[in-house]
Amino acid sequence: MVFSNTRFLVGPRGMSGAQTAYWDNILARVVQTEEWKQDLLKDQSVPDYAGSRRAGERMAMLHRQLRGVLADAGLAKDDK
Repeated sequence: MVFSNTRFLVGPRGMSGAQTAYWDNILARVVQTEEWKQDLLKDQSVPDYAGSRRAGERMAMLHRQLRGVLADAGLAKDDK
């Protein structure tokens, strides 16, 4: 079994739209910096910044994938 790691930055419940937009803006700029790109290369990571609008769907997709893989490996109950 091969597993890749995904990282999410999650804010507190109840953040306002303005607060979310602020952090989306900051993080979108950070992932464009040379320092960030060099860290990704050093760690052999793939750049794939999603932002808050796509984060929920990304988490749901990963949950479905991991649930199926873990069930196939006998490490999780299969809900099918």
